[in-house]
Amino acid sequence: MFCPECGAKNEPNAKYCMNCGYTLTESAVSEQKIAPAVDAAVYGNREPNQAKPKVKRKNGCLIALMVLAVLLALFAVILVLGGGFSFTTARFSDVELASEIDGYEASVKTDVFNVNSPEIFIVGELKNAPDGTVIGCEWYYLGTNPATLIDFTNLVPNETNAVFRFSLSRPYDGWPSGDYAAVLYIDDNEKMTLEFSVR
Repeated sequence: MFCPECGAKNEPNAKYCMNCGYTLTESAVSEQKIAPAVDAAVYGNREPNQAKPKVKRKNGCLIALMVLAVLLALFAVILVLGGGFSFTTARFSDVELASEIDGYEASVKTDVFNVNSPEIFIVGELKNAPDGTVIGCEWYYLGTNPATLIDFTNLVPNETNAVFRFSLSRPYDGWPSGDYAAVLYIDDNEKMTLEFSVR
């Protein structure tokens, strides 16, 4: 007879299993219904012909797909609502304020200007710019709340690596004293703010 607990073979009249000590009785044990120990190891606690029970497993792939779907939907909503992402490789380098320039080089670098300064310049380099890249500059007077937009300019460089120049000419009555800022953009994305003052 075979033990219903561990599947070990015992003597036909044994009252206890010689392997695990389980109490053996005629009604609980039948050699035709109990699989041998080898089968018990293979089939666990089920009969050899019984279907393998389905085990519920956590499915990380389903969760990952749901998170990805939510992120893609969020990205689409941002694009539709007018937001945008710039994946450009373009970047500014060696950007400087100046009161005088020589071509595209700052000859008199400063961030403090006189009320009678004829022109305020920003010069620098644009690097790794793909075709169609647009750079821009917005000039602000910070002495009001909110700040006053004075002027803006956009440029489309014709080379991957290019030098650039933005300038703001003195108003007829001279510059108002106070603080100013120039905000630089690449493809409508703010990249840099240069602050300066007029004394």
